[in-house]
Amino acid sequence: MDDLRSFSFHHYLYLTIILLVCHILSGTTQAAPILLSTHSSQMGNHLDVLEDQQHQFTIHDIQKNTALDFNPLFNDLFTSGPSNAVYWFKGTIINDQISSNFWLVLESIPTIVEVFLFKDGEMSQRIHGGANLAVNKRPIAHRNQMFPLILERNQEYQLVIKITSQGAVRTDFQLLTPEEAFLQVDQQSLFQGMFIGVMLIMLFYNLVLWTYIRDNIYLYYIAFVLCSTSYFSNLFGLPDQFLWPAIEIFRAGINLIQVAFIICFAALFTRALFESKERFPTLDRAILLLAAMALINGIAFLTTGFAAGPMLMSCLLLIYTVLASIIAMKSLSRIPRQATLFIIGWFAYFSGTSLLALEVIGIIPGSYLNLHLAPIGSMIEAVVFSLALASRIKLLQSERDELKQERSELLQSKPYAMIVEDDPVSQRMLTKMLSSLNYQPVVACDGQRALDLLSNHPWSIIFMDCQMPIMDGLTATSEIRAAGDEYEQTPIIALSSNSSRGFEKRCLQAGMDDYLCKPLSLEKIKWLINKHNPSHLVN
Repeated sequence: MDDLRSFSFHHYLYLTIILLVCHILSGTTQAAPILLSTHSSQMGNHLDVLEDQQHQFTIHDIQKNTALDFNPLFNDLFTSGPSNAVYWFKGTIINDQISSNFWLVLESIPTIVEVFLFKDGEMSQRIHGGANLAVNKRPIAHRNQMFPLILERNQEYQLVIKITSQGAVRTDFQLLTPEEAFLQVDQQSLFQGMFIGVMLIMLFYNLVLWTYIRDNIYLYYIAFVLCSTSYFSNLFGLPDQFLWPAIEIFRAGINLIQVAFIICFAALFTRALFESKERFPTLDRAILLLAAMALINGIAFLTTGFAAGPMLMSCLLLIYTVLASIIAMKSLSRIPRQATLFIIGWFAYFSGTSLLALEVIGIIPGSYLNLHLAPIGSMIEAVVFSLALASRIKLLQSERDELKQERSELLQSKPYAMIVEDDPVSQRMLTKMLSSLNYQPVVACDGQRALDLLSNHPWSIIFMDCQMPIMDGLTATSEIRAAGDEYEQTPIIALSSNSSRGFEKRCLQAGMDDYLCKPLSLEKIKWLINKHNPSHLVN
């Protein structure tokens, strides 16, 4: 039994080594031909690739020079970091299908694409296309990169694809019948439509909230969602087909500017959500500086070139994520629901976009999952951030209720002062002065109205004009003093423009405590309050 186990282990080890060596040696062999025995075929692992850093080769060199150092692809998806190189791909096609009409489909972000088809050593087709070419000038007027190939049955062809890009290259190669190509487009359109729909719903939902609340944080969020939606729509090629099909757009440069605006509005949203300017001033300055750097560099790429743009923007996005996460973690104790939702939403967004960014700059290998995770993460982020803003509404409402309660308690603690005056100017002046002295002023336009208000509040002091219609101040003062013991000690200050000694004596005899000659001043009011109402001294 032990011998059998020993034999099995060694046999497995030898087989593994043999397979590994065969895999290594296979890198020096030519890729297998593409046999079109079905209606569709993935071409990646049937192609060889050559990176032409110096742009020194022509299609004649690729076709005739068999000594060129081509390497086989082992993946259906080809990715390369930012580079100014030209990439040449070649492979052999044998058509076993009755149909002779096939479309070469590149789900890609290259700048310029040229497709060459050779039969018996002679060029049978040459097609020019690329993402920067206007949709109505492409071989097939569609946002996807499609190239019609005529492949006769039982014939062998050599396919050469030339891709030129100033940025990153990310593409996969498929050979489909037109029916299969449109079916694939429909599936993509379903996902893209769902993404656009969710993002627009969140955008308009928060726009409606902003019209009611008028809080700038909603504008920052709306701008952030708008930039994210625009960025992914541009990656999908939707604007090229539906908005400007006749215009050639420099898509790679636009993408960098969109990422710059995403970082800027994300920073403004984070500052407003967590009030970092007041609570975390150092982090706040750092995140503002980062946003400014992203915006300046994003715009500068249009004029200075953008070979290093994806790498720089990816780094800035990573730094922003670290700063925003620190701010959110520090805010967990004060606003746990908002901070938790922000962390979940931003983690989903950053996870998807960072995988795509790392693939684009060539750090990790390409996969179809990375391309779909980015918009999926963006959708999750949009929904979760909306929940955080909804939570913020409750928090703001709670803070407003507390503020109203505090104001109510503060008003209740303020002493009441009655202003008995028929002149509107004097009413406004006295109201403003007494309010500034922490009193609650109540205006009565004549003496009769003063008597009606007498029982409404405990009056700390009364300022009484002497000459008024219906009931003058002297009569009203006499009535107040006769109203009961509780009003005998209430200070009543006469207000009059008559400065004669005789009139002042009449006011005092009517029951007034002091006499104030107009015009009024804040210093005189303060002095009289401190003199006659020592329980409510004012500074």
